[in-house]
Amino acid sequence: MEDSTEVISSRTKPSSLFRTNNPEPDPNHLAKGKSPRYEWIPENEPPPKEILGKVGDPRNVMESRRRPKHSANAVSLLDEECPKNFHQHWEDAIQKELDNMEKHQVWSPATLTENTKPLSTTWVFKCKTNEDGNLTKFKAPLCVRGFHQKEGIDYGDVFSPTGRLTSLQLLLTLCHLNGFTIEQMDVKCAFLNGRPDKNLYILRPNGYTKHQPSKYFILNQSLYGLKQSPRCWHKELKNALKSIGLCAAHTDPCLYYSTNQNKPMWLFIHVDDLIFGGSWNNEFKTKINNIFEMEDLGKIKFALGIRITQHRDYISLIQDKLINNILEEFNILNP
Repeated sequence: MEDSTEVISSRTKPSSLFRTNNPEPDPNHLAKGKSPRYEWIPENEPPPKEILGKVGDPRNVMESRRRPKHSANAVSLLDEECPKNFHQHWEDAIQKELDNMEKHQVWSPATLTENTKPLSTTWVFKCKTNEDGNLTKFKAPLCVRGFHQKEGIDYGDVFSPTGRLTSLQLLLTLCHLNGFTIEQMDVKCAFLNGRPDKNLYILRPNGYTKHQPSKYFILNQSLYGLKQSPRCWHKELKNALKSIGLCAAHTDPCLYYSTNQNKPMWLFIHVDDLIFGGSWNNEFKTKINNIFEMEDLGKIKFALGIRITQHRDYISLIQDKLINNILEEFNILNP
């Protein structure tokens, strides 16, 4: 049976700030590297509020921390939906990622120069869900351990802009007022299209068997985990959009508009997601497909955690997934 931690008020004596329902720790339990679940509440930290039951009833606000079981259930659910085991569900995802590396010629065998320290890599296992929160695919991006990079040696400027929500709202409004269909596209393996601004070397990735017996590789393209990867990708995308005939707005570098007044279009970017609408959507999709490998998602449905629906007379934006998660967290959805 799991032990449950009873949380006590920070106003109690320091000697009482640790409490568990287990009377005494089991020595054998501790020998296995486990320990009872205690929670420490600092004396100078006021206890947060928790809503229990109906939100409108002030009597349901309790001065305590949320129960640990909620966090445990969340972790358990996450582990069930997104397994971490190397051999379960991930072989195809890893092989697909290695194929993408070869396709984009991300690295080449190299000999280390003097005083050069190669960076190591790691596999990161991720699950992708749709707008309903349902699991759609397993992804295994290969990431550089960028925390080993040294400023001034391995990277310089790292700033990369992020689009504002108000800019997205402006785009939706302008497109709808002009009767344009709002569409969405995704750039596949976006960061692999960027070009690093420094000579960077990596160790042979785990599971990569080609180019034996080379132990070191130089990066020809950016790789996930590098501190400058977002900046390199944004620069590459900016140049591509400029060549198509789009210009970044002065108020937001992630909001673009057409330089041809006879062919209006507005475009919003969020890392590798493109949201756009104009009088030449199909022409734009053809041109951008000639530059990057794209996934056409069609008419916009879901972006930045928002469900977006374009109706005839209006556009609706709702974060129903977030709302349901909050209601479920506080046991209000099905009390």
